[in-house]
Amino acid sequence: MQFHEIKRQELFLMLRAYYPKEELYNLFFPIVSRSGTFREFVLKHYKEIGSVSEFASLANMTVRSFQRKFKAEFSCPAREWLIARRAEVILRELRTTEKDLMTIAVENGFSAMSYFTTFCKQHLGMTPSGIRRQRRPVFNDGRLDGSGQDSTDRG
Repeated sequence: MQFHEIKRQELFLMLRAYYPKEELYNLFFPIVSRSGTFREFVLKHYKEIGSVSEFASLANMTVRSFQRKFKAEFSCPAREWLIARRAEVILRELRTTEKDLMTIAVENGFSAMSYFTTFCKQHLGMTPSGIRRQRRPVFNDGRLDGSGQDSTDRG
């Protein structure tokens, strides 16, 4: 056995003895990752990330390296992709839940209602309250107008 091989084995034994698997994974992820693994990593962690720099840090990569790898994998810049995912979540919550607007804003990382409103105007085309007003009410009987008749049955 060569000296380098012995030292390599010693290094890995020491790392395994002193560090949890999660830390070792984060340390070696950029070195041994494949495209599929990077995609899985992104999809697993994007909801807990506030910025591209946080994402790069979590992946133990420089911001520039992360951005290059992200663009190669997802065919768009990381920041745009994160904004689009955030907008999708907000739109779904505004349309399908009864949460108050401030709760939705806070749960999606906005510190003030004005920032949330500006984000919605820029990325969804209208204010949060405007989006919420647009949804069509569904009544208990499953019909849209609450009259007991399906709107197609009216003559």
